[in-house]
Amino acid sequence: MDVPSRAEADPAGSATRALLRPADGVHAVNRRLRRAGGWGKGRLRAAASRARILQRQDHFRRLASARIVRRLYQRAVEVDGFSSDGSKIAFCVSGRDLRAGWRDLYAAVGLGRYLGGRDHEVAYFGPERWTALPPETDVVVAMLPTFDPTVVPDGCRVVAWVRDEVERWAEHPHLALFDAVLAASPVALSRLTERYDGPSGLLPVGVDTELFRPPRRRAERAGVCTAPGGGETPRHLYQLLRRGHITFPFAITRGRDALDRIHAPYGIGTPGYFKLPDLYGRALLVLDDFSPSLRADGLANPALLEALAAGALPVTNSRLPLVGLGLDEVPVCGEEKGFGAQLTELLASPERIELRALALGARVRQLHSYLRRAEELDLFLAELPAAPRRATVPLVGGYPAGDADPYRSALRAGLARDGLAYCPVPDVLADPAPHSRGRLDNYALHLHRTDRLLAEAGSAEEAAERLARLRQRVDELAGRGGKLIVTVHDVRPERWRYPELERQLGAFLAERADVVHVTGPGTAGAVAPHFHLPAEKIRVVASGSYLDRLPRSAARAAARERFGLAPDDRALLLFDQDGTYPGLELLLEAFEPAVERDPRLRLVVAGAPGDAAALDPRLRRGPAADRIVPALVAVPEEELQLYFKAADVVVLPEPPLRDSPVLPLALTFGRPLVAPATPEEELPDPRFTITFVSGYAESLSDALLAAVELDEASAARAAREAAERYPAEEMGRDYAALVRDLLGAARD
Repeated sequence: MDVPSRAEADPAGSATRALLRPADGVHAVNRRLRRAGGWGKGRLRAAASRARILQRQDHFRRLASARIVRRLYQRAVEVDGFSSDGSKIAFCVSGRDLRAGWRDLYAAVGLGRYLGGRDHEVAYFGPERWTALPPETDVVVAMLPTFDPTVVPDGCRVVAWVRDEVERWAEHPHLALFDAVLAASPVALSRLTERYDGPSGLLPVGVDTELFRPPRRRAERAGVCTAPGGGETPRHLYQLLRRGHITFPFAITRGRDALDRIHAPYGIGTPGYFKLPDLYGRALLVLDDFSPSLRADGLANPALLEALAAGALPVTNSRLPLVGLGLDEVPVCGEEKGFGAQLTELLASPERIELRALALGARVRQLHSYLRRAEELDLFLAELPAAPRRATVPLVGGYPAGDADPYRSALRAGLARDGLAYCPVPDVLADPAPHSRGRLDNYALHLHRTDRLLAEAGSAEEAAERLARLRQRVDELAGRGGKLIVTVHDVRPERWRYPELERQLGAFLAERADVVHVTGPGTAGAVAPHFHLPAEKIRVVASGSYLDRLPRSAARAAARERFGLAPDDRALLLFDQDGTYPGLELLLEAFEPAVERDPRLRLVVAGAPGDAAALDPRLRRGPAADRIVPALVAVPEEELQLYFKAADVVVLPEPPLRDSPVLPLALTFGRPLVAPATPEEELPDPRFTITFVSGYAESLSDALLAAVELDEASAARAAREAAERYPAEEMGRDYAALVRDLLGAARD
């Protein structure tokens, strides 16, 4: 077998080696290229292009590492606890491996090294240690929005340092439990204080001026480099270079295989954080473009300060982050037309670039060093209250923790608007107050649902043991000063696995609850055959609509297409996020004769799968099975609009309506209802509701046919009017008032 020569296998590569020799300049390469007349034009062009790129890039190769400072950083991250009598500060970071490229780790160590010189002892902990911090920790500085302030030792204060991901921080479920929030820009701070009413302040990004400084020996600076962080691909400024020819030394700190075809020739690999000072020390300009989220929040990349501290001049794409740092003179280039020309023009005056970088670098070392940041943080911490905020702020713990339905989301939003905190409770039988080991005078545990507590037991003995544990936990809660809120829904004894224990559970919670929350005035009468609800404890907070919370912008035609509905189909929706589908058998019995009378009918059964193995065959049997659309998946809030906009009618086949989570959804999206008529509760407006005799399939069948003939526009208007009478915002306000009254928490 003939093996191709190296030159035949890589003609451009062999040509490059022939053209490019050590210490050659570009002109020498061009002369040698003109003499190589025997090669084809394509091969010559490829060789010439590659030779020139390699020649220009050689300026940025063989970077030196700041070994002494790296050893200091390594020594800092190896500390695994505290040993002195000074104030003990724990930085909670992505991890402690300096090779991993975690920017939050470099920022934490850079700042922590200078805090250590101010009578503080500093240590760094990755996620595997967040729940097991040293008990003597005085302050935690959380660097990531995934940190949970409820897991720290009692007496420890928790400070969030928000340098990026502002939206995630603002949506943090425990934001109110942080003892302070520090933001890296005024814009970010303003956004956060809309959700957080505790101590707050500014702590911009900084730079370690011992690591990033101008080269000790003056070296020739040339060209442009860029070091995108965190695995980012080149963004705005780099993409603009596609439009022009790069005629200057240019380097991207990425491997070539991680870059696109245009940028790949300029990849120099990933040199590592401690080689960046040498990289910036060789460049005239450093491209440092801000991502859209950083620009929107006025946040700067640390690379901006690092480049200036090392004597290079950054070029960026937004002025807003510069203003907050007092660095308005940094060049801002963002126009697509002529960006390469703008860089070339800047590079034409290297002396002016170096002078501007020198002046700005001096300002950075004076105002933005980690020594300065340590002074600012030290002063801020000294002003914090000694008692952790989670021990004083009014707080609600919600169980079950994983229920993310619109109703509970609206209640949590009401708490946040009123300055009350929320804490999910993963396992009430293990710990009803996971945020604290001490007194709970400002805390209320809210049991939203109790049906799982006994139903998940594998035997009656286990169920009895679970009930005993709950009694013990409730007693402990009361002994520590905590309050108990219990939501009572209309009971369904036919679903109880352990009826007598369920009755005992209901009676115990009704007796021990400080507040019994119900969604309608008829609940007490409905549960009376099973257990008693003390009238003096009952507070009604009804289910509100979600006009102000759920998106409603999806097109109806697109929503119907998702479920395979034809334009003339009349779609009935049975929706259930619990996966139990109450009244399904009655609806299936009524649906068959209805389809015989009106073949346009379709039935969409949608929501959580529940016992899908048992449910799916029930939907696929019978002569009307081909008119049924199973959509058995858990539905996130943002997709609810697709299900309700696709439907012509929403069916509620089983009472009571006051506890139905589907009724407010139907009103929100302006859909008419089919609902059972019962003497115990008031029915919705007949302008958008067709009723049937509860439990009778024939009556339900007639109601289905009548509902699809309602005037769609009139029914939608009437449903929307009903939704506007009690929106979710008002419901959340009523719930927050309930909690404040219970905890005796006065508004500020």
